[in-house]
Amino acid sequence: MSSHLNNLHKQFEDIYATRIITNSEEEWLRIKHNSLGGTDKAIIAGISTWTTPVGLFYEKIEEFKYEDRPFNITMARGKALEPLIIELYTKEYDLDKVWHNKDNDMFRHKDYDYMLCTPDGLGIDKNLPQVETCECKSGAGRGSHKWIQGIPEQYLVQLQSNMDVIGLDYGCLYWMVDDIPGNIRVQRDKELCDALNYMAERFWNDNVLADIPPTPQSVDDFKKIYRTCVPQSILQCTEALYETINEYQLTKEMLKDYDEQSKLLKSREQELYGLIRKGMRDNEILEYLGEIIATLKLSKNGVRRLVINNKILNSLKENNHESN
Repeated sequence: MSSHLNNLHKQFEDIYATRIITNSEEEWLRIKHNSLGGTDKAIIAGISTWTTPVGLFYEKIEEFKYEDRPFNITMARGKALEPLIIELYTKEYDLDKVWHNKDNDMFRHKDYDYMLCTPDGLGIDKNLPQVETCECKSGAGRGSHKWIQGIPEQYLVQLQSNMDVIGLDYGCLYWMVDDIPGNIRVQRDKELCDALNYMAERFWNDNVLADIPPTPQSVDDFKKIYRTCVPQSILQCTEALYETINEYQLTKEMLKDYDEQSKLLKSREQELYGLIRKGMRDNEILEYLGEIIATLKLSKNGVRRLVINNKILNSLKENNHESN
């Protein structure tokens, strides 16, 4: 074995030796409950679809109860697909050595003892001077919609956090969405990681440890924070609060009308999309009077999406209007 690979294998084994070995799912979940991981950092940064900082705050301050956790089919499916995705990752990059973290072992940040991560795996690329962490993601059916516009930002934040916690400069995100694989390799962004750590530190010290909820960002946040009241207590309404209530009620009525109209428009949009796709059949480009007006673009996750050339379409409309 070359000195290059010897060095990588030593680095790999040194990293492997720093694991926090968990003996059960309950122990792993308990440690996660009392720490912050990459998924949590995405929530704190406000870019996660799972919950808000307020929601995360109440999760962290509540007593951990393993038996209360409901079965999650999405997480179970993702865990079941991990071995396949790890195998694809290994073959894609012709890796020299791969560790699949099937037992949920963890790593702790050297500077923040409450920042941990559970990587899906570690790998050695024999052609590059690196040991890297790997994150496996999957999606199907309704779960694949968040991949339509590209890689969800929360997953990239999780990968960056994992690299930072373990102390690696490289990471790979490998996914399987609607049975179509994809991957991206990234380098650690120190500026981003420092910013994430700063926000996580403030959240942990100023909110969790201080037992003070973060600033609410949604109606659900306000419901979580103000969930109790004194029975039969009465408050005299100020003029300002009275005006706020009137505006709130008016806004609700307007939203109701908007929702009904939105449903009709959404239904028509889907109907028109179907007519366009049926009309295009298996062709990638749609031309009208020698101009490209629509294309089926291939996104990073292998899904074709309809892209309308608005500039050309508007120009054709203007020309048609002038000729009439």
